[in-house]
Amino acid sequence: MQKRAKLQDEGPAAGGGGAPAPPKPAGAPPAQPAATAARPAAPKAGGATPEEISFVANSVKAILGEVSKAIIGKHEVMTKVAIGILANGHILFEDFPGL
Repeated sequence: MQKRAKLQDEGPAAGGGGAPAPPKPAGAPPAQPAATAARPAAPKAGGATPEEISFVANSVKAILGEVSKAIIGKHEVMTKVAIGILANGHILFEDFPGL
């Protein structure tokens, strides 16, 4: 008898399962995922300044220069990858393995 009582006292904190969480109230707004908080701010209405464009272009050129030291002969593909990254897009690589 004592063993049964001891197991009941441990409850969900000890890994015993316990009752499911109570349902949310009907008028409660749905919880937002944490990923939406990390999204960058919306672009400005007027667009980027020439200085910002120049900075990004120079940064991409420098990055592609470093990447081309490891990936030889795929400059066009790497340029498209950079564009996809900057546009928050998705990239699908279709190529021969090991090349």
